[in-house]
Amino acid sequence: MQIETDPNNTITLKVALISLFNKQKLPKYVKLTSEQKKIGLFRTFPNLTNRKTLNFSTNGSITKYLSFSTKLYPAKYGNKIEEYIALNTYFESVCIEYLKKICGTDLDEKKCSFSKKKVNEILSSLESTLLKNQKENQKYLICEQITVIDLIWWCSLYAIFSEQGLFLKAPEDKKEIIKNYSNLYEWFQGLFSTDKNLTQLLKQSLEYAKFDTTGDDFLYDYINRLVLFGHCEKPKYQLTEKPEKTVYITTPIYYVNGVPHIGHIFTTLLGDILYRWHKLRNIPVKYLTGTDEHGIKIQQTAAKLKITPKQLADQNSSSFKKSFKDFNITYDRFIRTTDEDHEEMVVKVWKKLDQAGLIYKGKFEGWYSVGDETYVVDRDIEITSDKDGNEIRISKESGHVLKWTTEENYLFKLSEFQEPLLNWFEKNPKVISPSFRQKEIVDFVKGGLNDLSISRTAVSWGIPVPDDPNHTIYVWIDALTNYLTYAGIPEEVKERGEMPLFPPEYQLMGKDILKFHSVYWPAFLMAMGLPLPKKIIAHGWWTKDKKKISKSLGNAFEISEVVEKFGLDPLRYFLFRESTLGADGDYSENAMTSRLNNDLADTFGNLVIRSTSQSLNPKRCVPEIDMDSFTKEDNALISMLNDLRGVTDHFILNCQFNKALTEIFDLIKACNKYVVEQKPWVYKKSKKDEDQKRLSIILYTIIEVVRVVGTLLLPFMPETCERLLNQLGVKPELWNVDSCVFGLRKAGEPFSQDTSILFKKYEPNKVYKKKNPKKKK
Repeated sequence: MQIETDPNNTITLKVALISLFNKQKLPKYVKLTSEQKKIGLFRTFPNLTNRKTLNFSTNGSITKYLSFSTKLYPAKYGNKIEEYIALNTYFESVCIEYLKKICGTDLDEKKCSFSKKKVNEILSSLESTLLKNQKENQKYLICEQITVIDLIWWCSLYAIFSEQGLFLKAPEDKKEIIKNYSNLYEWFQGLFSTDKNLTQLLKQSLEYAKFDTTGDDFLYDYINRLVLFGHCEKPKYQLTEKPEKTVYITTPIYYVNGVPHIGHIFTTLLGDILYRWHKLRNIPVKYLTGTDEHGIKIQQTAAKLKITPKQLADQNSSSFKKSFKDFNITYDRFIRTTDEDHEEMVVKVWKKLDQAGLIYKGKFEGWYSVGDETYVVDRDIEITSDKDGNEIRISKESGHVLKWTTEENYLFKLSEFQEPLLNWFEKNPKVISPSFRQKEIVDFVKGGLNDLSISRTAVSWGIPVPDDPNHTIYVWIDALTNYLTYAGIPEEVKERGEMPLFPPEYQLMGKDILKFHSVYWPAFLMAMGLPLPKKIIAHGWWTKDKKKISKSLGNAFEISEVVEKFGLDPLRYFLFRESTLGADGDYSENAMTSRLNNDLADTFGNLVIRSTSQSLNPKRCVPEIDMDSFTKEDNALISMLNDLRGVTDHFILNCQFNKALTEIFDLIKACNKYVVEQKPWVYKKSKKDEDQKRLSIILYTIIEVVRVVGTLLLPFMPETCERLLNQLGVKPELWNVDSCVFGLRKAGEPFSQDTSILFKKYEPNKVYKKKNPKKKK
């Protein structure tokens, strides 16, 4: 039996959910056989009214009901409650997330619920659909085969039909529901039991979704629950082969008209983690970041401050360097557009484009954004009013006010690159991550490309156009060329007998500048006959307490204050555990406290204490063990440990850092569970030789788990994990991914004398009083 998926690995469940709630037909790109087309797979779903209150259960009622049922029927519900809650939590969050996309961001989650009456309306609608299908010899909701739609509805109805059901108060109620919805109940039971179709299909569809490099985070969470309840196993990954050339990682260069904020730090930390990971794998790697220092904003701000543009650039560029140092960010070069070699490379790029016949002088007019330093096309402009009621135009992307500008400029023939760019995207369907961003860019390019203004006469602070000093080279040729400045033009590098560094394997940026890097930049490179980037990664923005970060709202994200309160490594961990590439991340003190106290201090920190505890291991060293004495439970944990480096490598290389961290912490949780079940303290009290040998096996296993997770977490929390590995006495030659396998520690290797805890819990309500110095007598 085949699951319905599309050829481009798009997440079918997501498509189905959107179709379902939006009352649309499934999109045409779902791959169908001719037979499936004949039987009408694109039938419209049951008509569900009042979309703004759609959900499958009253918000919070499942937890309350199950808590009550557990007390009422302990034998029946005692071992089921977690699974019920897990399934409902997943689908409730999915519904709310996609309803927001369909209904708008003003959707109130608390009102996103159904009454019992509404649930019965939906059940009746599904019952009618199945009854109609049966008359057409169709067993399932939309055709004669099980599809993803059946799986979605099955999981949605799980809490209603399973055991006593969501709204059932007595066994008689179950008879009534079976009577009223007999076809639906039969369909539900059939999916669950017949040839284990449901389990098999869930395994196929959800594993497929999770481990695709553009996998959906909701589905990733859901398959972890399936694994937890024994429905399927996690796929295993080998370490990727080491590349032949040096890996090249870049961030955008940051504009120095202001101080660094969370967006700058986050992008640069993305690169830092990738950089550290490649080094941890002993893969040659180079990492470039820096500052963009030319342009009209610098010119105007410097004039207001009565200093030169270069002085302002020096001052603000230094603040970026300091921030990166404060965040323990490492790189190979911090480039500045005022660097001499960069200015030389910009002139070289200009001449290459000019020699290719792609630059001409002309009159250019349009709506210009000073804040973005770019002209904005009509389709990206919104007409609105200012506070005085005057009509203004703003950029849909950034919200910056636009000004009509007319000037004589040099232009680049971007319009000639529409088809080459579309061909590139078609041949490289995953060059932009996340995948929906690539679709946005493809749609933008399909909408037509205008020639691009690449010089200004109103700006004196910049690199002069060759042979025409009245013009300065405009920001995007100047700024984007920095990636070539550091790497060098490949052919020239080869002539020097060196291995070319260009093109970048990873170009990292915020979503707001994706267009410039995925349209203008590739077009410039194509024009010069240079290779194109391998991966362009665009992450979301950060909000605070679910609100846009803004000084006017009084919710500025003061990074230094957060670090002072919670610590640097906990914040680094939080930023990548709480965020995904496709969505905006949100910071709140409650969430930060939870991650520090629960994940780091309790889950991870307690395991470290258990592994080094003098009460269990008085000698505080690696115990001697018999490698042939492992039990089934030992081997299960060891197998999980040995698989972890491949899975972590897979997710990090695809910039899905939250999933990598989830996998690592799954092993930590499994090890904590292992400790509780194996009860090493019981063996410690025994004087029997076999019990002492068993204690050594348990301790050795725990120590190895801590060593491996400590190593794999080095890119995320470098300072803390270095301290951990030193506490364990791990030799530096084992501080690499290749050594993240079980059994490399030798008996008798001592721990260090440092027994300090790794993570201190944060207590929000605790008042820390300063000690008054004692007065001298």
